[in-house]
Amino acid sequence: MIEGFVRTDLAMEKGDKKGNGIKIREFTENGFGIHEMEVSENNSPGITPGHYVTIHVGQAWLLDKISLDGAVKTISGYIRKMASALGAGKSGPVLTVCLGNRKITSDAIGPLCADRLIVTRHLRTERRELFDSLGGTSVAVITPGVTGETGIESYESIMAAVRTVKPSYVICVDALAAKNVDRLTTAVQLSDAGISPGSGVGNSRKEISFATLGVPVISVGVPTVVQSSTLVCDALEKAGISEIPEALSQLLKNETDFFVTPKETDIAVSALAGLVAKAINTSLLGFAEL
Repeated sequence: MIEGFVRTDLAMEKGDKKGNGIKIREFTENGFGIHEMEVSENNSPGITPGHYVTIHVGQAWLLDKISLDGAVKTISGYIRKMASALGAGKSGPVLTVCLGNRKITSDAIGPLCADRLIVTRHLRTERRELFDSLGGTSVAVITPGVTGETGIESYESIMAAVRTVKPSYVICVDALAAKNVDRLTTAVQLSDAGISPGSGVGNSRKEISFATLGVPVISVGVPTVVQSSTLVCDALEKAGISEIPEALSQLLKNETDFFVTPKETDIAVSALAGLVAKAINTSLLGFAEL
């Protein structure tokens, strides 16, 4: 079956039909297409119950300032809505966790986002007047890196930071895998269901969620890669082919560790990281950059 070779982190690609505890809304906001999914039951394969919002921002690196500001407004608005729905205190500390590997372009969304976030937690004691002028929101950021380089699981680093910062909620930024190539570097998925680092590329680590951290988690992900077998299966599916010939099946099994990313990934990832950072800054502090 084709499904066995398809891997995606996008909820809208896993559960594209209503029913079985899934509610879907599609609409336009600030000129951007929005796909909103509410999963209330745990009987949808591969989809954790929760609220998922996918915002189709298009090619962010080509957006004019007005459109870019609209994208920032839209994403930041949904971060605020999710935080409010989770009962996360507006005045409490917020910990932003930026996952990924800076040395791999398609996986660098998190680290590049961290570079552009405005951190304020240290100012609360060192520069109280400046802290208050920035809105009085305590913001901390960490980039756990990858286990292969640090020897430390992302979850372990994050849990240590949570115990220190005691955040009202955590925002987790990461790169994702998609099924449809048209969504690569053109969409942003937000969710309150947590995230499993590396799951999209078959290297899943311990889940980062309320269940594991004890505080609400809002994930912000950008699809940057598609698995080679997924790419083939998506093409077959679009051609109306639901069964994979045995010879092709064996070939796909040998290619499940290959991933494809757009040729303009370096530009796209930088632009998307900047967009996500501005949205997080705006949601927490009310402005995008200093």
